[in-house]
Amino acid sequence: MQQNNNNGPKRPVLVDKNHPKKSAPGRRQAPAGKQTVGQRQAMHHASDQALSMANSRGPSLAERAEKHRRELHEQERAAQHPHEQRQAPQSRLQQPQKKKKQQAQKKEPGFVDKIFVRANVVPGVSAPDYLVMEIVAVLLAIGLIMVFSASSYRSLLENGSAFSYFIRQCAAAVIGITVAFFVMMLNPSIFRSLAPILLILVFALLVYTLFAGEESLGATRWVTIAGVRFQPSEMAKPLMVICTADLIRNGAYGFVKDENGLFDRNNLMTFGLILATFGVIAVEDLGSAMAIFGGCFAMFIVAGLSKRGIVAVVVAGLIVVAAYCIAEPYRIQRLFGFINQTDADAASGSAYQLVQSLYAFGSGGLFGVGLGNSGQKLFYLPGMHTDFIYSVIGEEFGIVGALLVLGLFMALAWRGFWIATRIDDPFKSYLAFGATAIIVVQALINMAVAVGVCPVTGITLPLISYGGTSLLVTLLTIGILLNMSRYADKSKHKRTPKNKMEEWQ
Repeated sequence: MQQNNNNGPKRPVLVDKNHPKKSAPGRRQAPAGKQTVGQRQAMHHASDQALSMANSRGPSLAERAEKHRRELHEQERAAQHPHEQRQAPQSRLQQPQKKKKQQAQKKEPGFVDKIFVRANVVPGVSAPDYLVMEIVAVLLAIGLIMVFSASSYRSLLENGSAFSYFIRQCAAAVIGITVAFFVMMLNPSIFRSLAPILLILVFALLVYTLFAGEESLGATRWVTIAGVRFQPSEMAKPLMVICTADLIRNGAYGFVKDENGLFDRNNLMTFGLILATFGVIAVEDLGSAMAIFGGCFAMFIVAGLSKRGIVAVVVAGLIVVAAYCIAEPYRIQRLFGFINQTDADAASGSAYQLVQSLYAFGSGGLFGVGLGNSGQKLFYLPGMHTDFIYSVIGEEFGIVGALLVLGLFMALAWRGFWIATRIDDPFKSYLAFGATAIIVVQALINMAVAVGVCPVTGITLPLISYGGTSLLVTLLTIGILLNMSRYADKSKHKRTPKNKMEEWQ
């Protein structure tokens, strides 16, 4: 350190040890934290020497030297920029494991996940079939329009308003659509667990209706509980389909036997419950019994029932129908009226409904008389808004309108069977097929009665005829079909359902 010759305050002078020359007098000292040019050159020179030595000794030493050089560079940068704070990146081990914990929690199904199945969350579950929704929406819209057209005169005379039946049908449609979407999201395992219990309750209601039910138009089919009037036979339809699908699925070695050839108690009880329920329904409502028989019988055929079994079931069904016809005189009269349609006495008596239905189709012609212009609905055709609403469609929209409705049901049948053939699980496949079959079979029976192909029987046209219970149950069955469509592999071009019946023979 040197001092100035002047008498003023002394000023320190820096001396660079790496250079022989002294710093010029009057030169200010470098700020704290900064390095001089000589110091930086010395550091780089030392790192270069270390790198050259490491290269001569081996790759491991070279890596160490490079690491040391980077550390010196970081130190130099930190000294030049003391206010800049750099955070070292955390290692993967130091990072929080929140994502992994969240994924682990998602894998564990909760109470809601056990009841409802969400698409794109559970593997193998996709969105429901939109084509089925579109077909059902068109049929439901046609039904609401025709219910208003067919019931407006009767509603005006009975209730003072032409919209009373229409409003009730709309309310039933809203409730049914809500129920359908709810059923569509359920876990299919709930169907298998609850269906037998609910079928037992419905069987009890059927027995009660048989002895203490309400009579309407010569038939005892209705019961009123808590101010709500409904038909237990309609409620039994989807439950019978579910129990039958479960029976076929479990009975891989026989209807009521296990793999060892012994009687299985659960299958035996399910089979007995199905037969008992079907017998009671046949006594009260032969039309509903025919629809249930057709849907369940189609499920057995798809499952691989032999020709001998098919013949046996058909013969047994005909014997049962004949026995019930003989037991009820009015059924015998309807049968003879169907055979003698041209007879004057039959036309005015037992065949009156059938003859008036044919008059409606005859007056409609090819394109119909127009919406709301039906003449048969003016109390000439009984059940114009319920069992014979298809006749009103034929009169107001002609053969074209009638064929359109028939085509929509055929499209629903094709799509439902298409879904059933693309499901790997046997239970889901049979259930999808049965839900489709029972709706289509009921529709075909109703339309066959309206055009005079089969004898008159009290059965509604699904999604179109007036009736809260019928519409609600039909939409519930559609919800089951949509639920099964979520498990269909839509990429497959052709499949056949699981054939379990081959092992039963």
